[in-house]
Amino acid sequence: MVSEDSPALSVTWAHRAEQSASVWARAHARGEVPSVWPYGLDALRDHAVVEVDELPDPGRIARLRARAGLGPRPRAGLAIAWDENTAYRLQILRPRTRYAAGVIWLTDMAAAGAAPGRLVTMLRAATALWVLSEAQVVPLQRLLGSGGPRVFVVPFGIDHEFFSAHPPTATPRIVSAGNDRDRDPATLYAALALVLAARPGVDVVVQSPSALPPPEGVRLVRRLPHTELRDLYATASVVVTATRPNLHASGMTVALEA
Repeated sequence: MVSEDSPALSVTWAHRAEQSASVWARAHARGEVPSVWPYGLDALRDHAVVEVDELPDPGRIARLRARAGLGPRPRAGLAIAWDENTAYRLQILRPRTRYAAGVIWLTDMAAAGAAPGRLVTMLRAATALWVLSEAQVVPLQRLLGSGGPRVFVVPFGIDHEFFSAHPPTATPRIVSAGNDRDRDPATLYAALALVLAARPGVDVVVQSPSALPPPEGVRLVRRLPHTELRDLYATASVVVTATRPNLHASGMTVALEA
């Protein structure tokens, strides 16, 4: 914490322009999305003066120039990025001498032997890195080597006021939601087919962009606004997530919201 007599810490939050923080904040003011900023990063303002830097996609030329060492010179100051891809975007477009980032996907990519060298190199130069799952710490430390930055775990959370508690519903309903790359719709649908064979009266709603066709009796919804997803949770007897093996704890957002 910064005391009243201390100079205020200044930090830049590097964010993807396609998910504008200002647009998100206005939607939050209308009650449409959780948290003032995505991922609750508005809480940074309790500890520092935060400048938001919304970064566009760098494009091929900017990436090539950065790899050739012809990109912009690093600026002083500390920048924070939610994930490794945004941090890489930052270091191409508006590089910083000091930056911290979350790591989400890279540990599973490394486990599959597919970790991009450019991401690994960029993260080795970071001031600090955090992960959302204890299972990621040792694999990430091994990937970055003995001279890599400090890696620590940040417990993930959700907006408990937006996703507030509701009394249980009387009608049996199973709900599943989620769209990240480690969801397992085939296993989910196989399990739901077994349930519906034994309990055909159960209502089943799945929110998923998967192209895999659901079994008979499952209502598939491609996308839902946050408010409608919240209201769907409130009608559920059971909320289920099915995932493939992974280190970054795919599905925890839905589990916590539900």
